[in-house]
Amino acid sequence: MLEIADRRWPPLLERLCTERLFQPVYQPILDTARGVVCGYEGLARVLDGVVPVGPEALFAAAALHGYAGRVEAAAATAIIERRGELPPNCFLSINFSPDALLDPAVEALLEDDLSGLVVEITEQTPVEDYPSLTAGLDRLRERGALVAVDDTGAGYASLSHILRLRPDFVKVDRELVSGLDRDPHRAAAVSAIGAMAGELNAWLIAEGVERDAELDRLIELEVPLVQGFLVGRPATEMQLASPAIGRAVRARQLAAERKTVASLVRPALSAYRAPDIVAETVVLLDDHDRPRSVVVPGGGRRAPQHPAMCVQLTEEIASVALRAAARRSEDCFVPVCVCDDRGHLRGVVAVERLLETLARDALD
Repeated sequence: MLEIADRRWPPLLERLCTERLFQPVYQPILDTARGVVCGYEGLARVLDGVVPVGPEALFAAAALHGYAGRVEAAAATAIIERRGELPPNCFLSINFSPDALLDPAVEALLEDDLSGLVVEITEQTPVEDYPSLTAGLDRLRERGALVAVDDTGAGYASLSHILRLRPDFVKVDRELVSGLDRDPHRAAAVSAIGAMAGELNAWLIAEGVERDAELDRLIELEVPLVQGFLVGRPATEMQLASPAIGRAVRARQLAAERKTVASLVRPALSAYRAPDIVAETVVLLDDHDRPRSVVVPGGGRRAPQHPAMCVQLTEEIASVALRAAARRSEDCFVPVCVCDDRGHLRGVVAVERLLETLARDALD
């Protein structure tokens, strides 16, 4: 086995840069809302018998001997050559280290139209020069590329790193995903990263999903994209999701939605001042378009205004019903205002509908 500092590395690395010794493989990324593959992570494996070490040792040796950029460019070339085989409406994600993105060999590879390509930044060491890296990423974005940050929650992929790079995708490290269905702390960490990604208008991708229970919990946490052996292993062909997992994911998504008030929302009238005559429920908004009170019919002219009880779309029906029932008796059956994550009204839910849904679930 070769040590990283072995003198036999330079000629071997030169071969990797000049000969076609990389085999590309593609791991599917699943859209949890639709149960379909929406992208692939492209990986490059060295052909059997060429290098007697794993990928991590290979790239460490390449960095030590000054071949990092050229080796990464050779691996990426093998992946990109099959970009034309992408199924419709799918993206292709390729890993690069921060230093390699500034290497002339990689820059030359990424100088054309990059639409549908995601540059995935891996990081085993700290970024030394953020201004140069962000400038390089801006040039790639101008050509149509998107940016992903890998290994979030591990190593040097810190929150400040994400804030500096402003990625389009945030990938949660498998260490946080593994067993999160049994560990509320892992689930809370994934939820927090998802909230931050949402504020940055970035998509969250959970890596390393291997068990049904992990997928169920990620769907409950509204993680939009997942990848892992449960979805599909890396393969030489760009495989679609099996019909079985597609049906299973859609069923899980539907079951998760049924537990939240999102499934019970109905439209509601809104206004900034109370109308003279109230024929149906009206939600009165404040200057920031957020519910402040609710007026219900039945009181004739100048119907009384009730304090708005606001909940989010993702809150569970049982929790909302308990909070609604704990209000003052005169407010107890006033419809609940359902808002998005910015506090803007999406609709209302009748308390009677909450109770009916809980009763049916109990009977089932």
